Amino acid sequence: MDLSLRELNDLKRQINLAESEAESLQPKGPPPRAVILAEGDSWFAYPRRQLLFGAAGNVISSLKEKHRDLRIDDVSSNGDEAVAMVSGEAKLDLLKRLASKSYDLLLFSGGGNDLVGQYDFDFFLRSRKGLTDPLECLIRERLERRIERVASSYEDLIDLIGEYSKNRDIKIIGHTYDWAIPSPEGAVFWNGLIKVDAGRSWMHPYMVRKFILDEDEQYEIVKHLLSQFASRLTSIAAKSGGRFVLVNTQGTLPERDRNWWVNEIHPSPEGFEKVAEVIFRKGIDPLLP
Repeated sequence: MDLSLRELNDLKRQINLAESEAESLQPKGPPPRAVILAEGDSWFAYPRRQLLFGAAGNVISSLKEKHRDLRIDDVSSNGDEAVAMVSGEAKLDLLKRLASKSYDLLLFSGGGNDLVGQYDFDFFLRSRKGLTDPLECLIRERLERRIERVASSYEDLIDLIGEYSKNRDIKIIGHTYDWAIPSPEGAVFWNGLIKVDAGRSWMHPYMVRKFILDEDEQYEIVKHLLSQFASRLTSIAAKSGGRFVLVNTQGTLPERDRNWWVNEIHPSPEGFEKVAEVIFRKGIDPLLP
């Protein structure tokens, strides 16, 4: 059975609705330590191991399970791009939420989908044939231009929430993903019975197409790309006056250990739990009373 991203996100919304209804039936306890809005991509939205069952499959579900004193409203979707989340209808919906309810924090995950996948990652690559250094396979002008587009979306987000949020002291917390390991493994569930986009991975096919076949060279290229992305976001955070807190999550998981990854770009439930705890310890917790 093949699922599209739209169908996967429809399923996620149904699960979120069911979880919200279940929470509303619980006895009222003390007020939450923080009220948080989560907007982002699959690092915030990836399904559980068996879609509906199993260990928490993303950062947000891990935070919800371990830190029940946090109230997290989750509007993230698989496949979302940072540029798209801060433009058009998505921007309008996000700002309406922030303007109508006083959130303490905005957790934001964006940029990964702007850099990987069909018509993205492939766009940054040239053929390995005839080149001496694998990093020459990256078309730097295109990569830098795309990273600048992502950076601009973050800068717009910082300014927009400062202008329109009901809570003018709200802080944004972002992260830098981790060093993904190129492989043919895509989004597959129920032991292969259910596949998203036919189970294709996001980077590996395009590397093979460009004759980048050595696993060490593949990893070097991906690590360089993600390091460039993290460096640019770090500079934005430094100039944000504390409005944007960037948690560097690169290096959280043991390097090149596939046991911590469920597929090419998504950690295992245990991996997401480790990333979530870094985000909590270095990003969320220091900002709360």
